[in-house]
Amino acid sequence: MIINASAGGKVIWYALNGKNVIYENLQQNGKLLKDWQQSSFDPDGGRFDYGPERVTQPIHTLTWMGSWNAEIVDNNTIKLTSEPDIKLGLKSTREFCLHPDSAKLTIKLLATNVSEKTLVRHFWSRTLVKPGGELFLPLNYKTTVDKGWRRFLWNPDRMDSIPQPDERMKIEYGKLMFQAVGSTIKAGTYAMDGWMGYRIDGMIFKKTFPTYPSGDYSGSEHLTTIFYSNGKFIELEPCSPTYNLKPGQTIWFTEKWELTEELP
Repeated sequence: MIINASAGGKVIWYALNGKNVIYENLQQNGKLLKDWQQSSFDPDGGRFDYGPERVTQPIHTLTWMGSWNAEIVDNNTIKLTSEPDIKLGLKSTREFCLHPDSAKLTIKLLATNVSEKTLVRHFWSRTLVKPGGELFLPLNYKTTVDKGWRRFLWNPDRMDSIPQPDERMKIEYGKLMFQAVGSTIKAGTYAMDGWMGYRIDGMIFKKTFPTYPSGDYSGSEHLTTIFYSNGKFIELEPCSPTYNLKPGQTIWFTEKWELTEELP
């Protein structure tokens, strides 16, 4: 595992047997916050963000691409701390703990409201991985609307209440499966199972995370898992509940990553 603390506190290398699952754009090597401010670009790597998207995207610059303070906690753990992001209203901490004998990674995310007003925020993990693989998402068949998943549409922004068929997508054994190739698509599910899986290069990349059936997921369109695929990369996006965060209040979210060899 390699973490870039100089530009957004993101994971840029997460590998098994030398095979990195994270999407890399070599043209971004060495680029920092000032470069992004001069000419914005979509940063590569395993990024971490906050929603609701329309609220936070214009104001998350410092946390998204700024430098983070790095501390080595022990042989397997690194802690990153952001500068107080006055526009976003948050000071953030990320702790990465890699299992000593496997490719299991625990990521603890904390955010404290450093503003003087109540903020509406949720954790929004945005991990870019290489395209060409197959994504697996659990479905919630208790949902009577949209068969447990929905698709994002643009111009104007809206959710497709009856998603149109897509040859890259199929539903089997209670799972939504998607081939990460071709044109741009963004979709997600309501499931409370708390996992996402991605198969590529003979590996299985699995994320697990807590979900809360009584939680408010309105900030992520009531979705717990989102994905975005454009042919260049696919983005795996677990979401936490949406919080009304009072001044001085801290919220947290934990993700567990695992890379394993695909069984023959």
